[in-house]
Order: sequence, then structure tokens, then C-alpha cells
Amino acid sequence: MKGKMLETISRFRPDAIINTFPFGVVSERECVQAARTFTVITDYALHSRWIHPDTFGYYVATNEIKNQMVQNYDAVAEKISVTGIPVRPQFYTAAAEAPLHRGAQGTAKGKRILIMAGTFTVFQQLVELIHLLVDQEVCEITVVCGRKQQAYEKLTTLFSGQPQVNIVGYVKNIHDLMAASSCIVTKAGGITLSEAVILKLPIFILNPYGGQERENARYFKTNGMAQISSNVRQLAEQLRDFLGAPTIADRIRGEMAEFHKGAAGELIVNDILKTLQNYQDANHDYELMLRP
Repeated sequence: MKGKMLETISRFRPDAIINTFPFGVVSERECVQAARTFTVITDYALHSRWIHPDTFGYYVATNEIKNQMVQNYDAVAEKISVTGIPVRPQFYTAAAEAPLHRGAQGTAKGKRILIMAGTFTVFQQLVELIHLLVDQEVCEITVVCGRKQQAYEKLTTLFSGQPQVNIVGYVKNIHDLMAASSCIVTKAGGITLSEAVILKLPIFILNPYGGQERENARYFKTNGMAQISSNVRQLAEQLRDFLGAPTIADRIRGEMAEFHKGAAGELIVNDILKTLQNYQDANHDYELMLRP
């Protein structure tokens, strides 16, 4: 991996390199001799893996992360911009249409739960949750299996007689499904959480993994944008209570609207281009000063 990356950098000779993963191989000194490196931190919790002395600029999700970088890792505050986490443009388009979809979908008063099958490490837990929700008869359920073909086939067979249960495989328009849903059951990855914020889609997280996902989940719970459950029955109860009390959804969406910082991708690109231009202008002025 390292060799291929160095070869690519040598061939393209970029002016800037943007990291979106920790431990980026392009952060090493040998990779950045001719290019400026920028890091987009795609989590809501900070880990030392993201920090590197050769990084020219950081783009982070929250003020809390910026403060931690300055206080705990001696990062330069001027190099850190709070922009939010970038997501695909389709989510902004879907966000504008979301109010038109919500309340007009499903078989139970327009209430739809979107479940990401990848949330469940144990398949039977997913089956149990669907059964519990079907028994409550309070909503329509859409389960996205992604590329898990075996899960898709099993669920399709198990719930073929349940008209309120919709099983789908891999979809390209996940943004449309999210926009048309009342809430989402998902893992606590930074990108997915950011997509939900843009769509003002309340989040439910089951027993989050350790490390970054657990810290992401805790941050969202603390800030009133997600609920965390430790088992399937607790999750089903949370969903039932949520669907039965519209004021809960209103409160969560209000928190998300206040939290959202704008189109992060556009903010980041514009800032990087401006930074590079300023750097080139400064070098040009310096070269002029050296001329006899």
C-alpha cells in the first residue's frame, strides 16, 4: 500500500493531499515533500491516530474536538477549522424534500422505521426486532441488507406475509429512503451520523462497538440526537415510545438543525484552495525578494 501510494504521488505531483482516514500513509514525511497534506477527521471523537506533525490543516466536526487537539496534542488552533463532516451532495437535495415525504409513507399513519441490517452482529437479533415491531403494529419497516445476500434472502422468506415489512438489498438511493423515514436504526459511524443530521433523522443505536463508534454514539446521545440501547427489547421499546410521541421527534430534529454547520464539503474545498493560493502567493513574493 505504501509503495503504491508513493508511486501515485510521484506520478501526479499533487499540490495537496487530503486524508479522510487515520494512519494515512500519505502523512509520512517522505510523502509530503512537494505537497501540503490536509486531514478531514470523520468522527465525533478524537483519537491520537488522526494527529500528525506534518499536517498543514485539519477539518473537524465539533468545537470540542478542536479544543481537545489544542489542549491535549499541542495542535495549532489556526490550522483547525470546524466544518462538520462532509457527505455526498445527494443528501442535501434529499433533505430539502424530506418534509414532503415524511407523514405520507407507510401503512401506519406515515411512520416508517429504517433499519440497517449491518447494525446487527447476530442475525437473530435483527429477526427478533422485526417481530417485536410487527407485533406492535405501529409502523412500516424497511430493512436495508446491503450486499448481505444471504440475510436478504432469509428475511424475504421469513416476512413474505407481512405487508408492512419491506426488505431491500443494496440500494444507491439510501438518501431517499432516509428522507422518507421517521427514524433510523444504524451503527454509529461518523459519516452515517452526519447524513442523518443533514436529513434531521432521529437515530437509534444498538450496543455500539468499542472505540470510535462508541464515542460517536455517546456524543450524539449527550447532545440529544440519538438513543442507545443495550439489547433488542430495549431498542423496540425506545422505538415504540418514539413513534407514540411526536414531540420527541420534534425535539431531536431541533437539536440536529442547531447542530448542523452547513455544506462541509464545500467549506473544506474552498478553504483548501484559499490556503494553497495564499501559500503560493507567499512563495512568489519571497522569490521576488531574493532576485538581485
